[in-house]
Amino acid sequence: MGKTSANPFRRRIVECALVLATILILLVPAVWIGPASTHGLSKPNLATAKPVSVSFSNVVSVASARPSSGSGPNISSFTVNPIALPLGARVAIWVQVNDTAGVLSYAYSGLPSGCVSRNWSEFTCIPAVEGSFTITVYTNDTVRNSANATAALTVTAPHMPSITSFIINPTTITVITTATMTVTASGGTGSLTYTYTGLPHGCVSVSLAILSCTPNAAGSFIIRVFVNDTVNHSATATTSLNVTAQSTSTGGGSSPLSTSSLIVIGVVIVVVAVLAIVLLLQRKRKTQAVPPSSAQGADPPKDVA
Repeated sequence: MGKTSANPFRRRIVECALVLATILILLVPAVWIGPASTHGLSKPNLATAKPVSVSFSNVVSVASARPSSGSGPNISSFTVNPIALPLGARVAIWVQVNDTAGVLSYAYSGLPSGCVSRNWSEFTCIPAVEGSFTITVYTNDTVRNSANATAALTVTAPHMPSITSFIINPTTITVITTATMTVTASGGTGSLTYTYTGLPHGCVSVSLAILSCTPNAAGSFIIRVFVNDTVNHSATATTSLNVTAQSTSTGGGSSPLSTSSLIVIGVVIVVVAVLAIVLLLQRKRKTQAVPPSSAQGADPPKDVA
């Protein structure tokens, strides 16, 4: 009997297990996948979507579809500074973007030669040609929403510095005497700097338009000045300076003694000094050689009445 009663109990357990397994099989896909609207499995409504075409400089045009309600990058400012500059000067370009979705990419078109498009929001470059340019920046986010903006740039011919005059006063000086150099220059871009070469010993180059020079050596010198602006355009000019040795005469128009004459005079002075010393020594010896007794035994002179 025990065996007969156990079989129905075992059968019920198996039936319950089958029911539970069936329920799990039905519930697991729903739990794993979830609602279709939550996980983006619903079919997109292409009727409400519109194609977007974005063209980049040196990049193939791409097309995508996004809902019309989607938000894209918003360019708040696009700056080119300065907007006008001479050839050889540096220009800065930067863009500010708001309302982005992920990482942005950048491309630029209409740049002058010497400037290359970069995937950067800001960069600098030096235009290599003159002209007027309309620069366009394109920016895309990670879902291919895009925006663009333009700015103008004018590159003009370089404004070269020029030297009107370069004088030195006086043009002939003696050693340890001061001469003053004066440069008159104009033009160029930005401030001007001055560099002097060929200066005599004792003079140092300083970036000044008026430079004082006090040589400590004689000679003839060709002095050159270089005038540079902030974009390395330059002008140059030369002048000459003659520096003579100082005269050693004391006045009266007489010429200074030569070296040989000074040597002869020195020898004569030494010989005279030696002779004087010898004579003094001989006199001293004669005085010491007289006996004292001879001086005491001598009869005094008699008075004559």
